[in-house]
Amino acid sequence: MKRTLFFSLAGSLLVFINFSFALSKDELMGKISAHQHPDFVRFVSGGRVFSLRREAYAALAAMTEAAKKDGISLVVVSAFRSFDDQKRIWETKWKRFASSYPDPVKRCKAILRYSSAPGTSRHHWGTDVDLVSVDPAFFKTKEGQRILAWLETHAPSYGFERPYTPLSQRNGGYEEEPWHWSYRPLATNYLSLYTNTITQEDITGFSGDNALKEVDILSYILGISPTLLP
Repeated sequence: MKRTLFFSLAGSLLVFINFSFALSKDELMGKISAHQHPDFVRFVSGGRVFSLRREAYAALAAMTEAAKKDGISLVVVSAFRSFDDQKRIWETKWKRFASSYPDPVKRCKAILRYSSAPGTSRHHWGTDVDLVSVDPAFFKTKEGQRILAWLETHAPSYGFERPYTPLSQRNGGYEEEPWHWSYRPLATNYLSLYTNTITQEDITGFSGDNALKEVDILSYILGISPTLLP
């Protein structure tokens, strides 16, 4: 399935995109180089370089510009993450949690409160961004609440939804993440492809991968806001 899209960035730059929803297994699991992929664009936010799918970036740029006019700075702190990027995050926590959770299955579940296993992260798709701060305490401050309120009001107009709303609003999964926003027009289709393509046996190649087989990882992948389910 293909579609052609036009986006206006900051009211002046017209972007043409011809996109196909068909993704390889490697793409779904983040086993690609975004720098070398034609569907990705690199951009700078907060002095750092990130990558996103072109369509997702076009929508993000438009949303960022609109937020700026309202005095809101939407600095990106994470965007596309490869399998290897996620592996580094996972294995850092695997070592750090070793003494507190010697049982490997319990350790997996402890890490899965906030971090996806390599090969299962929505960030692999180039559709999701973390904005402003990944500290839950920040979004309890006055400024954090102001930013979150703006996003909850305006982000859906640009195609962005929160996957990890309060747990009471969805069927299990990761802890609430006010900073994580997903570009629904692409991500919903990618999730459908993922659940029909990737099996538990594919999720391997990192510390604790055998123990992870004892965890219902699909409940984490699908434990998202209903607005983002296929």
